[in-house]
Amino acid sequence: MWKDDDTWPPKPKSEDVIPFTFDIERIGLAKILGYSLRKFYADPIEYVLRTMEAAIYIFEEYRDCTPIGPSVSYWAGVGFEFDLFGMPTLYTEEDTWIGREPLLKERTPVAELEMPDFYESTAMKETFCFCEKMRDVMSDDFEMGFPQWDRSAWGMAWQLRGIDNLIFDYVEDPEWVKDFLDFLNAARFQWSDARAHMLGIKHQKINLFNDEVGTPVVSPGFYEDVILKTEKDVSDHFGGINYWHSCGNTTMFIPFIDRVPGVELIHVSPWTDRKTAAESYSPGKALQIVMHPVSEVVCPESEDTQRQVLSEIKQLFKERPITVRADGFEIMYSVERDTEKMKDWVKTANEVLIES
Repeated sequence: MWKDDDTWPPKPKSEDVIPFTFDIERIGLAKILGYSLRKFYADPIEYVLRTMEAAIYIFEEYRDCTPIGPSVSYWAGVGFEFDLFGMPTLYTEEDTWIGREPLLKERTPVAELEMPDFYESTAMKETFCFCEKMRDVMSDDFEMGFPQWDRSAWGMAWQLRGIDNLIFDYVEDPEWVKDFLDFLNAARFQWSDARAHMLGIKHQKINLFNDEVGTPVVSPGFYEDVILKTEKDVSDHFGGINYWHSCGNTTMFIPFIDRVPGVELIHVSPWTDRKTAAESYSPGKALQIVMHPVSEVVCPESEDTQRQVLSEIKQLFKERPITVRADGFEIMYSVERDTEKMKDWVKTANEVLIES
C-alpha cells in the first residue's frame, strides 16, 4: 500500500508537553551501524533493511517523539528534484553530492524549457524500478512512501542555473527570473498531479524545502519581490503547506514568511534569532525550534548547556505551539563519544519538555 503522509514532522498537539524529534544524518547512521552508503543507495533490498534498522535503532536508543510503524519511505537524497531535470545525483560514502556546474548555462527563453516527464524521464524510470524492488521484499501490511517533490522553485533555480548566474539574471532581466521560477513551480505542479494520479490519492499539504532562503545571500527585498509569490502559489495549488523549512538565517524574512498562507509548521533554524521568531510570527502559528547540533548538543560549552538552552526555549515560546528538533548529526570524534552526548540531550529533552 502506498502512503502520502503529512504527519511528518510531528506537530504540537497539547499545551502540557512539547514534542521533540531527534535525527542522525545518513552518513552518521552508516558509521554507527556499519554499512556502506554507496550500497544503500544502489541496492533496494539494502535500502529497506538499513532504513528499518535505523528506525529501530533511533527508537530503542533515543526515544524521542518520532512515531515508528510498518512503513518505509524512499528518499533518494537532496538531489532528487534536480535529477528530474537531468542532473544525476552522485553517491559516495559521504552521502549525496550535487556541487557541480549548473545545468542551464545560458539564459534560455523560458518558453523553450522542457518540463520533466513523470513517467518517461530517466530519473523516474530508475525510481519506479527501485521502488518496485523495494515493494517486492516488504510484507503486505507495510506501507511505502513514494518520493515527493519537496524543493522550492528558488532552491531549484539555485542549482539548475547557479547562484552567480541568477544574480546577473536578476540585475539584467528580473522578469526572466520570475518567469523561470513560475516555470519551475508549473513543473512541480504537473509532476505532483501525475504522482497523485498514479498513486490514486488526493493532494495533501506538501513540504517546502527552502535552504537557499537566508541572509546574507538573499535579501528580504528579493524574497518579497521574487520568491514570496511562488510560495503563495504552491500553497494555493496544494491547499496549504505542511512544513516550511530553511536551514539558513531567516530572521529578517519572518514578516514575509508569515504572509505565506496555510503553513502548518515553520522551521526556525539555529541561526535564526529565537526571540525575534517568538515575538514576530502571528499568534498561534506553530514553530519548529531547531538546536545547533554542535554547540547545543554534541559539544556543549558546559554540562548545563543542554538543559539551559531547552529551558530557555520552553520559557521563550510559552505563548505559542512549538516542537523542538535536534538533527544534522554526523560523527565528529568517535561513535562512542558522540552518541553519548546525543543520548544526554534526548534524556534532558524528555525531562525538560515532556516530564516537567
